[in-house]
Amino acid sequence: MSILVFSPHEDDETLACGGTIIKKVRERHRVSVIFMTDGSKSHDHLNTPENPGRGEIKLIRRHEAEEAARLLGLKGENIIFLDFEDNTLEAEIPKAVVLVQEILSKARPAEIFMPHKHDSHRDHCAANAIVSSAVRALRLDADIYEYIIWSDTTMLRQILKSPDIVSIDVSDVLELKKRAIAAYRSQVDILFPGQAAPVLGPSLVERFRQPFEFFSKHRMKNGERQRHQSGKEEIASGYGPSQ
Repeated sequence: MSILVFSPHEDDETLACGGTIIKKVRERHRVSVIFMTDGSKSHDHLNTPENPGRGEIKLIRRHEAEEAARLLGLKGENIIFLDFEDNTLEAEIPKAVVLVQEILSKARPAEIFMPHKHDSHRDHCAANAIVSSAVRALRLDADIYEYIIWSDTTMLRQILKSPDIVSIDVSDVLELKKRAIAAYRSQVDILFPGQAAPVLGPSLVERFRQPFEFFSKHRMKNGERQRHQSGKEEIASGYGPSQ
């Protein structure tokens, strides 16, 4: 089975889907990750001469993504970098849709993982719009799994209560997922002068170090979303944001 994971930035795939990727690879499915932006602006708040510029951050994040992918069990040919500039994906939607259509047309995935349409980061929202548009244009049949990274507590709880939420138990691969998260040192550690805190706060990261991964799942048939059917997968109790 062909599976595509669309990640707006280098780290989203591991935070939201790392355990699922490991399990799918071990089940011998063909899993590929598509990084949509270069992540180069994650440290723009450290705008001082002694800190790395966007070009260096871009290289750091690419190397981290490659290391995380290796830990998740992916090979180099299963990683694609679209390299749109960080925080500009919304302005690149027409061009990105064409590229994503090419990827989807070649892979013909049975499952697609992508950001939730209500994720509050603009690159994540744009990624959802891009992939959704490409799926519709190609009239694909696929199961869609939407994950959420950035959201306030109220919105997150509403999403987790919706009838299309499913959970995947990743407890058996959790330690390996944690190692993959740690590979993104530029995001989870303090590395540079003048940096007071990690880019990703500890409470946010901890939310993705839990034994279940949660997704809003729906079926696309001929590029159209199908009505939700009953019969949800197991949902862990007590899950919620730690921040």
